[in-house]
Amino acid sequence: MPKSSVSQILSLFLVLALIAEITSIIWAGQIWGVVSTLGLLLASGIAGVCLLRSAGRDGLAVLTRRGSAGLKPEDFHYRLLGQVTSGVLFLVPGFFSDLLGLLVLLPMVRRWVFSTLAIRSQSWPAHGNWPPSRGLIIDGESIEIVASPDDQQPPSAPTSH
Repeated sequence: MPKSSVSQILSLFLVLALIAEITSIIWAGQIWGVVSTLGLLLASGIAGVCLLRSAGRDGLAVLTRRGSAGLKPEDFHYRLLGQVTSGVLFLVPGFFSDLLGLLVLLPMVRRWVFSTLAIRSQSWPAHGNWPPSRGLIIDGESIEIVASPDDQQPPSAPTSH
């Protein structure tokens, strides 16, 4: 798929997501009232900040080797990445992103999403072209040529004709 079509699809997705979020806020305002809707949006933003802070503390604990007792490394990484993703989704104003954030917090959903993404990222070629080429691979070697000090003479002065 060419880069332009991927960016067009991504742009279309972002516009549709923005429309869905605005629609959900208007719909919630009509049902629950403006004050309640603003309170829910504020509460989801606070929940997002708390999730991000918690993920930061958990990540720091792992870096200092105090955390993740009894967890496999990939489970802990999935949990940490899930907390960060949920926190960001809760920070986005709207209720569809909050619903996605809640889903990512569920361990079964989180494990499925991130393991699927990990499998796809391993099959993505390093040079960025898709689909990956299965063509001829030619092995080779490189030789570094280092100039000797005798070869490095200062440039001669300009001459006039």
